[in-house]
Amino acid sequence: MTMKATDDQLRAATKIVQDQNRSRGERIVEAIQFLREIPDNATPWARTLRALAAYDSVSTIADRHILRDLLGMLGYERAFHLERFVDSGDTAGIDEAFAYLKAQAERYAPSTDPLLCALTPWLMWEYLSGKMEPVADLTLALTPFFVLLDEMNISRVEYYFSDFLSVLEGGRDEDGFTRETIKLHGFPASARDKNGDPKPRDSDGRYVPSELRLPPNLYFVGTVNVDETTHAFSPKVLDRAFTIEITDVDFEGYPADTAVPVTEEQADRLRQKLLAPFARQGQFGIVNKDEIRSFVAAHRAYRTQLHALKATLQPFDLHFAYRIFDEIIAFCANAQANQLWTDLGGLDTAFDCAVLMKVLPKFHGPRSRLEQPLRSVLAWTLNPTDPEGMRQEIDEWTRDAGACLSLRRELDRHLLGGEATRFRYANTARKVVCMLQSLHALGFASFA
Repeated sequence: MTMKATDDQLRAATKIVQDQNRSRGERIVEAIQFLREIPDNATPWARTLRALAAYDSVSTIADRHILRDLLGMLGYERAFHLERFVDSGDTAGIDEAFAYLKAQAERYAPSTDPLLCALTPWLMWEYLSGKMEPVADLTLALTPFFVLLDEMNISRVEYYFSDFLSVLEGGRDEDGFTRETIKLHGFPASARDKNGDPKPRDSDGRYVPSELRLPPNLYFVGTVNVDETTHAFSPKVLDRAFTIEITDVDFEGYPADTAVPVTEEQADRLRQKLLAPFARQGQFGIVNKDEIRSFVAAHRAYRTQLHALKATLQPFDLHFAYRIFDEIIAFCANAQANQLWTDLGGLDTAFDCAVLMKVLPKFHGPRSRLEQPLRSVLAWTLNPTDPEGMRQEIDEWTRDAGACLSLRRELDRHLLGGEATRFRYANTARKVVCMLQSLHALGFASFA
């Protein structure tokens, strides 16, 4: 519904909400009652509560029913009816409910960022009210979950994972939930079991909805073996993932010495340390445009280098666009935030690996199609601001399979033994050289 209040009236209501000398409950009651007196004004809950969130860093609850439902799902003992409290002027009840909700947000997603404080309860509510029964453990809404798929390419991944790929390709809303839904079953909403309860239900007795939006705290992780007995992944599938190749074998350090005993407390601390970068204080894998903008402003060189890489690939129709740019920058921003890359070469190494995982998967085809663009990428790894200036050297260094093998060994000595290298981005360079070597030997190459 359209708000009928004038600008002056909205300023007056906002001034009421801004008055931090009074409790939140008092401000809510007075602001809503003020707006109610305006003729033909729509019910002013969203305007008042959003303003309160903006000026007081409390939870953004835009619908009068959401706060009540959320508190009930979180185990809040007393019934909470915001409209009734406003009508009766029970400001203490409102204060109590908001204090509880904010305490839960601070407990499970501590942050000094007001926007995150406002987002966290939305994530809780989206997760808990997604056509599911109440969840007793609030931490479920703020804990990353992993679906682990082993040997994904024994069968063609498109046969069993296509629904998920389509949903993921449809993008996510501002809260990180997929816009499209996964269809789970065809039972009508009216279906009941012999006890009269909705069906179907899972092994724990919980109702299973007919469709489900994938939440932001769900990650898919899979293993793939690439050999003549398995099916290759299409470039489109690889494009949707971050692909990590594990090819290094260290027999000198194998078998490992007897493991040092670890206490349950130590294991729990390690578990929390590993999970924290995935939880990101309730943001999970959401690509935040403000974070992208902030990171680029602080590290403009990476934008310049990505532009140069895109430009050098564009004549071959192998360039990339905004989604890949965002994913690479988000990867680097997360690497900087969790500091796990500090001992691995810092941000440059993170950027190098992100380019390797997000740009190269679409390279798939014969030598006539791939040789020149791969050499362009290799030149970029040597000089990421002026790759075309290095093409003569690159053409000579990759003139045949033997030259590629020598270059690959140089890069291996750098990556595994720490020797100096000419290449700025050695991980991407090594993969490109491997693909060029395959082109010379077989006439064909692919990322996987």
